[in-house]
Amino acid sequence: MLKIIPSDDLKQAKLIRRYLMSVVSYLMSVLFIFFVHYQGFSLSLPRHMLWIYSCAALATQAVFYGIFRTGFNKRFSDPSLTIQQMVVGIAWLMVVAYYASEAVRPLFLLFYLMIFIFGAFKLKVQQFLYLSLFALISYGTVVAMLLFFRPEMVNLNLEVLNGACLGIVLFWFSFVGGYINQLREKLVEALGIIKKLATHDELTNVFNRRKLFETLQREKALADRNGTTFSICMFDLDLFKEINDTYGHLVGDTVLRIVAQAISNDLREEDYMARFGGEEFVLVLSYPELESAVKCAERLRRLTESLYFPDLPNHFRITISFGVTEYRSPELIEETLARADSALYRAKTRGRNRVEFDRAS
Repeated sequence: MLKIIPSDDLKQAKLIRRYLMSVVSYLMSVLFIFFVHYQGFSLSLPRHMLWIYSCAALATQAVFYGIFRTGFNKRFSDPSLTIQQMVVGIAWLMVVAYYASEAVRPLFLLFYLMIFIFGAFKLKVQQFLYLSLFALISYGTVVAMLLFFRPEMVNLNLEVLNGACLGIVLFWFSFVGGYINQLREKLVEALGIIKKLATHDELTNVFNRRKLFETLQREKALADRNGTTFSICMFDLDLFKEINDTYGHLVGDTVLRIVAQAISNDLREEDYMARFGGEEFVLVLSYPELESAVKCAERLRRLTESLYFPDLPNHFRITISFGVTEYRSPELIEETLARADSALYRAKTRGRNRVEFDRAS
């Protein structure tokens, strides 16, 4: 069954929710038009034409929904279609203003603000100003048409006053709406940074220890349920303390960052890397066989040997030592990590710059 809001595309779902807000605005506008009509104020439309107008206005929203639901909006530079929706809303408002009586026409101008508030989700000041100019031109066009076709319905001085008031309000709102959108963008950016800091190591930009254990628990659950396995590689930088003591901690940070990024970039998408602490890192590899994980570790060891570092002498090289093991259900993750740590210790005691593995019994 087709859902009104898709659950498999979160970004598209957000856009459709925002679109539904405009649908509610249309419904409120239509209800207000009928309210004005049944209160006895003049709308120069027969009742059946009023229904046709209302249905046509809502039909445009159905078209927008079809565009969103089919994903056609993704072809536009702004998938939210904010400007397009606002232009259509202003166009329908022109029709209402044309057929409204002099007494109630100023009331309908308030709906310009409703349309412009919708733009605060996305538009910048310059875009608001362009739309304000379009809105003023549209209102001026309505007044000109009334003067030509129905001059008895127009008080020109009053319409000039209405237009001047509308221009001031929309000009002011252009800056306020643009500022609101700017604050929203900064908030989204800040939330993105906070979210990333919650899962990533700030220095090396790989996963942090907290995210590592979340990943390991998820991999363990999958392995226990499906009868599969995965490998854990624990490695650290050889003689890293000497780098800090000789060249300083800032250079040491640069070395950590370069090594971490080089290794992270060489991994497959389905593999994970996290900083375990200090100069120690953990890889979670989805290889079905331990031998494949060992080969991967050996490749990464050779890769690290070949790295160059901008703040160190040309002849300087860094090496890493690996301890590799595989998870065996239903053991605890801590047991798997302890085996990898034991293998890493052997690599250190046997001369460093090597890969040792410990097969689960």
